[in-house]
Amino acid sequence: MKKIPDKADSITIGDRIASAVVSAIATSLTLVVYYIFLFANAGKISKPPAAMFDSLIFKMLLSLIVFTGLAGFFLGSSRMADALGYLWGTSDDVLEQRWFKTLLVFLGVLLLGWAVILWRHFSGI
Repeated sequence: MKKIPDKADSITIGDRIASAVVSAIATSLTLVVYYIFLFANAGKISKPPAAMFDSLIFKMLLSLIVFTGLAGFFLGSSRMADALGYLWGTSDDVLEQRWFKTLLVFLGVLLLGWAVILWRHFSGI
């Protein structure tokens, strides 16, 4: 028997572009809220919030925004909503899905690479 294609499963290029833009905007807003949190607690932390605008860290944050935009494009809107929902703590049902485990492994490797770059940058090696 031939499977009938479901219109709900098809994602158009416009949907992918919209998902990429919304993902990048959501990441940007999350980083702005993080900066406001750092600014509000500036007396309690060792580095001032202005350290966030160091050229290397700024480039890394910009690459994070680009990465989430690309992830939104390739994953699609429903998967990206699930991923961002899990990262924000509002969704927990995606842990059993294979695509999400693959995404977490990729993010882990990316974060490890960023840690090495930061360590080399700040240690003076």
